[in-house]
Amino acid sequence: MYWMDIAAALSAQKHCNTAVVTASVDNISFESPIRLGNVVHIQARISDAFNTSMEIYLKVWGEDLKKQHKYKSNEAYFTFVALDANDKPIPVPTLIPETEEEKNYLMERCVAGK
Repeated sequence: MYWMDIAAALSAQKHCNTAVVTASVDNISFESPIRLGNVVHIQARISDAFNTSMEIYLKVWGEDLKKQHKYKSNEAYFTFVALDANDKPIPVPTLIPETEEEKNYLMERCVAGK
């Protein structure tokens, strides 16, 4: 979870170009454990932007290099709040999808009602 928080924070900071703080962690769904010695892959992306906060969606995979097998470990949603120099919440930029992948991802979320 520590690494997930770091990956999500980096994604949030990159989106708003300022310091952020974790506001909540919602629904970490574990499917498979990542065993000692396996590689951890974490993908974090902004899934929504609100007034002063952002929702970050994370997918985590484990990879067994000996067996050459990559598998989904878990996924989660984290919420971060953007902060000014006095640690007060500030507005975040609107989420504007740029690539086809981002547009498709946001469209799927809208259709699914998330």
